Amino acid sequence: MARRDRIAWVLLLLMSAVPQRAEEPRRPSYAFKNARWFDGRTFTARTLYSVGGRLQSRRPARVDREIDLAAGFVIPACGEAHNHNATAQNDKAIDDYLRSGILYVKNPTNLPRVRQDPRINTPAGIDVVFSNGGFTAPGGHPLALVARNQASGAMTQEDGDGGFYYTLASLADLDQKWPRFLASRPDFVKATLVYSEELEKRKNDERYFSRRGLDPALLRSVIERAHTAGLTVSTHVESAADFSAAVEAGADEINHMPGFWPSDEAIAAGDFERYRIREADARKAGARGIRVVTTIGESLRRMKTMSEATRGPLLDVYRSNLALLGRHGVPILIGSDQFRETSLGEALALSDSGLMSNLQLVRAWCEVTPQAIFPGRRIGRLRDGFEANFAVLAEDPLASFAAVKSIRRLYKQGEALFISGRRDDVGGSPP
Repeated sequence: MARRDRIAWVLLLLMSAVPQRAEEPRRPSYAFKNARWFDGRTFTARTLYSVGGRLQSRRPARVDREIDLAAGFVIPACGEAHNHNATAQNDKAIDDYLRSGILYVKNPTNLPRVRQDPRINTPAGIDVVFSNGGFTAPGGHPLALVARNQASGAMTQEDGDGGFYYTLASLADLDQKWPRFLASRPDFVKATLVYSEELEKRKNDERYFSRRGLDPALLRSVIERAHTAGLTVSTHVESAADFSAAVEAGADEINHMPGFWPSDEAIAAGDFERYRIREADARKAGARGIRVVTTIGESLRRMKTMSEATRGPLLDVYRSNLALLGRHGVPILIGSDQFRETSLGEALALSDSGLMSNLQLVRAWCEVTPQAIFPGRRIGRLRDGFEANFAVLAEDPLASFAAVKSIRRLYKQGEALFISGRRDDVGGSPP
């Protein structure tokens, strides 16, 4: 036997001795017919296919099932950019997300132990990114919430500093606590500013317990370390001064529109100018690609109980801020920060107030928000090669945004997770 043949024979024997991995079962291919699909501007009647969990417009060689969407209006699966309820064993919240057409959630501040669940980051449920513990000042927000939960037994003492939050009074505190934070394997970083223009006034005054936040100089250090670790930073703000400080510190995302939680003093005086974003800050945010999460739905609903003298000026600030951010190309994400709700309520409140058009809302909620939560994935579009993640509505949300309340079906990678009217309408229903 020639030397070359002997080598080939030995290689063949070696290869046959290696256990071969069983091939994964082929995913069914589906044809989704009789529907109008959102293309970023309008709805177009067409048939799209799910092949290997991804959309394609060309009919594949094999279609396992044709699914009639009954003349529905199809939008990309939507996102929730700010909520703390997407946690293990919270089946009600997960069901609410699926029934609302929402597949993607961002949880900014959570206990690390709440991340693992059969319906979180699996084919059977929602996809979530977690910050784990957030960074705040000693006595800062959200320590009052944690103290109440500890008193009720919902949290332990160990769930405080180093668990749900990390308090920072100095760079030495950051040096000490940063390794433990990184060891918790966060998906991103959450940091908190609260009326930073009154930092010295609030720092040691117990009247402001849980109503203070980081020194902006420390925020800059947190952001620098996060970026070095390959993590983005979402910064909680309350005032326009906080917004400016977050932009200057290099935040990637700003959580909350300034004025989302107006102070009692501002409400009493009917003066909300401290929440009006400066044009220079909006311009910088747009140039740097900084995203802004809304979370004003609760405030918009509370306005119904306010006098016109109070309601008008606050609504004017919200309208001004959104328009200003829009002019400078700042991405607007839809988030609610409402533990018992989803971003559906936030989107509806924005629509009812007239602060955003129907087209703006559909794009922000179903395109911009998902892509911001999972920037490495092909989601938020109904195009070839994108994940087959979409919701089917009974009516056109561009004609009436309230149509988003009439979700018939929700699909994830081509498989139905929700079909309205079925007894088993949430969780892995067949198409």
